[in-house]
This record gives sequence, structure tokens and C-alpha cells, in this order.
Amino acid sequence: MEIKKILEELKYSHYYFPKTALDEAITKKDEITPHLLKIIEDATLNLDEYIIDDKKSKYGRLDVISAMFLLAIFREKRAYELILNFLLKLEGDIAYDLLGDFITEKLANVIASVYDGDYKKIYLILKNNEIEEFTQVAIIDSLVISYDYNEIGKD
Repeated sequence: MEIKKILEELKYSHYYFPKTALDEAITKKDEITPHLLKIIEDATLNLDEYIIDDKKSKYGRLDVISAMFLLAIFREKRAYELILNFLLKLEGDIAYDLLGDFITEKLANVIASVYDGDYKKIYLILKNNEIEEFTQVAIIDSLVISYDYNEIGKD
């Protein structure tokens, strides 16, 4: 499967699990990683295009979530800052509109998987009182996970 086709399969929820596309993405890790990073960067700059809106499409956009999952599987450190910058844009209800239950279910694990060693970036989000509270909790949880895996110390 070509990269373009994989990305098309991962773009929207089609009410089926895109196993073939995900398997292909994993086998083409080096080739697809720049595209996945670009998806997160684009979502940060164009939030409105990623908000689930039944009027725009009968399917919700899932490519930013798929990108985060795949980059976490790849343990891609370049994704860390992009994901945190994306989260800084998610004030109030926008976070849930874009990510839904992903925030409470998987976001902490994704952040911990791409953690690049710079915990100070996380404090920027935690200091921002406009960031949705469940997003902040997921970020705190990512620190706990990183600590459990000895990626950060007690200090």
C-alpha cells in the first residue's frame, strides 16, 4: 500500500478498524514518519479542520490521533514537542472536540512514549490555566509513567 493510501485510510473514522493501513504504516516506519509529524503540525495550525463536525463529514477526523499512536509505537522523539505544542492550542472544549476519550484513555501513554527528556516543556502546559483539565491530568500522568520507566528522576 502506498503512503498516500495509508494516510487516506487513517484520515477519517470509517466505523471499522483500519488494521491493514496501520500494519502497512508500521512496516514503512521511516517513510511515513515525516508525514505523521506533518499531520500533528498541521492540526496545530488548523484546529478547525480537525474538529469533529457532522456537517462537514459523516466521519470524524482521526488522522491526528492515528499519527500520535503510530509515533508513540515508533518512540519518535521528534513528536514530543509537536504534540505538546498541539496540546497548548487545545483550550476548553476544543480538546474534547478534537480528541474525545483519547485524552483520558491514551494521551498519557503517548506522551510518555515520545518523551525526549525535556520535562520543562510539560510545565508550560501545566502553567496554562486555559488548558482543559483532563488534558492536564494526562500530562501529569505521562510524568508518572516516564518516572516508572526511569526516564526521569525524582528531581
